[in-house]
Amino acid sequence: MSTWFTEHPTGAYIVLVLIGLMFVVAFFSTRRVAHLFYLLGVIALMGLVFLVDTLVVTDREQVEASVLAMARAAEKGDIDGIDKLLSASFSFEGENRDALLARARKYLLPPEPRTISFYNLNVPRSDNPRRLECLCNVTVYGQFSGLNLNNAYIGTIDFVLEKEADDVWRIKSMIVKNFGGHPMTLPR
Repeated sequence: MSTWFTEHPTGAYIVLVLIGLMFVVAFFSTRRVAHLFYLLGVIALMGLVFLVDTLVVTDREQVEASVLAMARAAEKGDIDGIDKLLSASFSFEGENRDALLARARKYLLPPEPRTISFYNLNVPRSDNPRRLECLCNVTVYGQFSGLNLNNAYIGTIDFVLEKEADDVWRIKSMIVKNFGGHPMTLPR
C-alpha cells in the first residue's frame, strides 16, 4: 500500500493551496461568486486530507510509536511497559527477553532522574510487510543505579520489529552501536 499520502501529505496541501489561490485570483478578476464556492470546496478537501492524515496510522508510524514508547518506558523505569513492547522471541547481545528485563530491573530504578532520547527515527521500506527496521540516534544522561552518565551520546540503535498475530508491532531484536557505527555492549 502506498503511504505517501497518509504519512506526508505536504504535496497534497501545496497543490490544494495553489488551486485555492487560483480561485481567489479568479474571484477578484471576475467578481463571480461561484469562484468563492469553489474555494470553499478546496478548503473542504484540505480538511479531508487532514482527517485522513490524522486518522490513518500506517505501519511505519506504529513502529515509530513503539520505539518511542520503549524510550519513555526505559526513562521512567517502567519494566512492565518495556515487557509489553518486546516480542516473546526477543534477542539482544545473545540474550533473551528475560535477561534484558533483568538488566532493566537492575539499572532502571524508577525514582532515579534520567533522560533517554531516541531521535532521527528512520523506518526504511521493507519487502516483508510484517517485519520492519527502525534506526535512530540515542542520547542518555542521568542516574542508572549508581552509574552516572552526564549527557552521553551513545550512538545509534537498530531495532527490528515484527507485527505479531495480534497485529501489534513488537521489538524482536536491537543492536546498540557507538559513534563509529560499531556494536557496543551495555552494562550487565
